[in-house]
Amino acid sequence: SVHYDAADATPLYIALAGDYLRKTGDTVFIRSLWPSLKRAADFCYSTDTDGDGLIENTHVGHGWQETGQLYGAHTEVYLAAVWAEALRQAEYIASALGFHQWEKRFGHDFMQVKRLINERFWNDSLQFFNHGIMSDGTFQQQKCVLGGTPVFFGLADGEKAIKTASNFCSRYYSTDWGVRMVGYDSPYYAIGGYYYGNVWPFHTGCAALAEYRAGLLSQGFRHAYGSLRLYNLWDYGHIAEVIQGDRLTFTGICPHQGWSTGTNLLPLYNGMLGIETDALKKRLTISPAFPADWNHANVRNITAANTRVHLNYRRSAESYTFILDKEEENGLQIDFSVRLPLATRIRKVELNGHPVKYAIKNELQCVRISVGELPRQKKVVLTVYTDGGISALLNLPPLKPDMPDDGLKIEAEHYDEANRTYTLQLAGKKGKEYDVELFLRSDVISAEGAVLKSQDGDHSVYTIKTDALSEEPYAGHTLKLRLK
Repeated sequence: SVHYDAADATPLYIALAGDYLRKTGDTVFIRSLWPSLKRAADFCYSTDTDGDGLIENTHVGHGWQETGQLYGAHTEVYLAAVWAEALRQAEYIASALGFHQWEKRFGHDFMQVKRLINERFWNDSLQFFNHGIMSDGTFQQQKCVLGGTPVFFGLADGEKAIKTASNFCSRYYSTDWGVRMVGYDSPYYAIGGYYYGNVWPFHTGCAALAEYRAGLLSQGFRHAYGSLRLYNLWDYGHIAEVIQGDRLTFTGICPHQGWSTGTNLLPLYNGMLGIETDALKKRLTISPAFPADWNHANVRNITAANTRVHLNYRRSAESYTFILDKEEENGLQIDFSVRLPLATRIRKVELNGHPVKYAIKNELQCVRISVGELPRQKKVVLTVYTDGGISALLNLPPLKPDMPDDGLKIEAEHYDEANRTYTLQLAGKKGKEYDVELFLRSDVISAEGAVLKSQDGDHSVYTIKTDALSEEPYAGHTLKLRLK
């Protein structure tokens, strides 16, 4: 049956239209939609009955929490973030169509809502976004995966984004097949519950892109890939609606839900490949962060401003090579950077066989090498010559129906350049031994909390054992490697 009680549907329609325009530059089609988009925006504004700038769930609908302890917010942070994204895209649309009065209003309101999300919804004690504001002005202070929506849309301030997304990497949220709706430490966690005891692959995709946005590249790929592996379990080629939170068992209504599949591709497109487009300005940004153990990749049909770009990637013992081919040269500007493993040292960078200027930035889980705008020609070859580098690999067990969630968790990954120390914060079932697979090209002076089991080229395996006396079902464990 059809129902019309989703408060997020109307602002998501506006956001989708803006995203379509950014990718295609199709102003003719978007102009034909403008009356509909304008009515959608007017409706959203009409739901702000208390004049605080935030659209409301009250008397409108839910944000996919139809029942349960977290239902009933006047405005959920999820809905506030969707509204902010709708306003940002509406501003872009109005600018493109020449409706400058509306462009100004949407832009002003976007900045106001973004500020409210970061100030009013943020909970310093939780280091997380409050789930919602109640009608009396109090807050629902519980953590929920929906609290990552401001990070998913790139709205959260830097440190708040990292703090929020780090929750999804933790043993409380992370499973071998996705991210739980609430952590198992939540008082609302209930095995078998439609919401609070389960993994929703849709929300896993959102959490994975939030992790990428926050700079948590390893965990973002791990969760997106872990969720996409579900395609062959229940309805071949599709990903199910809901899966149990502690055991790989289908518990939902629909075994082939489109948004479960589609949303888990977004972290690969916007996160792993780092693709952003502005077709109206003929501008394409690509910033690949391929998993460290991938030797090659071929990405075809990256499209912007009616131009198709193909990216070919190759990794050798001493270099990373990126080849970009345009099907035609029509003035498309490509801004290009690459994200390589932590502790990677750059020897030189060549563009089409010649030395080129570049900038290096050590980020949370990568070394970024930026070369800026690429030459506007049909084929460009960028080669980065390197030494060293270290990264956690997937470390995910094979999926088997009804298996328990007892795989290794990668909660945090960090490299201290000053002390040349690489740290992995891990978690696993208490008293259990795990093999930790690493991409490792740097020489190791010493290891703490782990024993080297094997080494084959740049693939190393260290063995750890979690604390058998832990009071929690999943025990934390720290692995440290001092690099030469």
